[in-house]
Amino acid sequence: MMEKAAASAADEVFLDLEDACAPLEKPAARGKIVEALRTHDWHGKTRVVRINQVTSRFAFDDLREVVTGAGDVLDCIMVPKVRNAGDVAFVDRALLQLEQALGFEVGRIGIEAQIEDAEGLMRADEIAFSSRRLETLTYGPADFSASMQLPSLSVRNDSTYPGDLFHYVLFKLAVAARAAGIQVVDGPYLAIHDVDGYRAAASRAAALASCPTKPRNASRCDPRSARLRRTAPLPSAGSACGLGRRNNTGAYAGARSLARPAL
Repeated sequence: MMEKAAASAADEVFLDLEDACAPLEKPAARGKIVEALRTHDWHGKTRVVRINQVTSRFAFDDLREVVTGAGDVLDCIMVPKVRNAGDVAFVDRALLQLEQALGFEVGRIGIEAQIEDAEGLMRADEIAFSSRRLETLTYGPADFSASMQLPSLSVRNDSTYPGDLFHYVLFKLAVAARAAGIQVVDGPYLAIHDVDGYRAAASRAAALASCPTKPRNASRCDPRSARLRRTAPLPSAGSACGLGRRNNTGAYAGARSLARPAL
């Protein structure tokens, strides 16, 4: 999977220690990510590693092992479920200490913050200004929907709500990001066979100066989606698109019960 990502035409690839890894496999996954960063050809791609939530027992070791092993070839750390400026500050300070200790250029490794719940959205303004390392606010629609106790987690406008259910979310994130001079990226589209729905969602995100991302499970979606992604309107230069994630729910559940990697 990581080799395929390196060979893809993506602008950015993130290697995932959070949702893609069962709890028992997270420590071993760090070494695999370090190896992948050092051995594969990532030329022309922004190289990102998503750590675990900063309040988890995994986050500090995620940072320490990945930056120690591959900090010189790493562009950004993606931080999931950011709820306040303190979450970003924790990562900022940890990176600072690691860079100093390892002799890396201080401040070179950036941060991408994922907004995935109601508290994170409420504090989006302070999060956007929380660190000079911060490069992107990224929307996590599925976890956000669960946080809001929405009747559906499909991340689609398939409810009786008369309008775009996620307009306020994207607009608030866009305002916070633009005020801080950073990027804002929409989350993955989960309905992989609904090309028309993806087209509409991508167009709405672009209209708000958010960069639309691939459908989740993009490799198995309708082949028209690849053409759509090239033709959908995008924001002006300076924005970078993220890479959609696999639908790994079944693999994750099996890995958790068998104590083996989910990916």
